[in-house]
Amino acid sequence: MAESEGLPARGVVFWPIGTGDSTTVVIDDEVVMQVDIHDMAKADDEATPEVAVVDRLVEALPVVDGRPYLATFVLTHADKDHCLGFADLLEQVHIGELWSTPRLWREYNDPDAPELCADAVAFREESERRITATLEAVNAGSAPASGDRIRVVGY
Repeated sequence: MAESEGLPARGVVFWPIGTGDSTTVVIDDEVVMQVDIHDMAKADDEATPEVAVVDRLVEALPVVDGRPYLATFVLTHADKDHCLGFADLLEQVHIGELWSTPRLWREYNDPDAPELCADAVAFREESERRITATLEAVNAGSAPASGDRIRVVGY
């Protein structure tokens, strides 16, 4: 991945997205981690400093088996300014592993918590699909495949 494509050969990109977070960590040519995402419609306006993070990642990520490959996606919490664009990213990119926090399920199950946005719901649903796939793999005596892996972090 060349810097001209939007990612350095190695290092961190703090995407200009206004409020929220969207950070890409490039380990090497094959391993890229995305921490949170905030992809906004106003990024399509060239007069604003914000960028369309999903589009830039799709263009810059390594291609494995014909699809852009993101080794890991980490969601720190389910606020809209940390997960907006996740469903679009999931549709366009093969994500090897999700890192999630139990906070997502606590907030989802808390009747007093605000309703989750559609991208947070998409993340939760993908997490639950991966939990099921991981349990099936472990019960079969194998490890979950790329695209089915999930890691629960935090408390």
